[in-house]
Amino acid sequence: MSTFLKKAFIFTLNNITMCLFSTCLFWIFYVLFVGYAPWSEKIVYLVIAISIFIGPRKLSDWFYKKGT
Repeated sequence: MSTFLKKAFIFTLNNITMCLFSTCLFWIFYVLFVGYAPWSEKIVYLVIAISIFIGPRKLSDWFYKKGT
């Protein structure tokens, strides 16, 4: 049962990561090419988007390596 829960959690985390991937990628492109903000504000948005983009993926990889 424990391994099933781990695999279900990893599967769910991977799906959330892929959803965030597309959302953050769109957000990054929007901020860079369309956003009407000064560059100092754009950099803050980019840092937030990239951290959301990378964070769950690293967490998912860590859980996967820990589970196998």
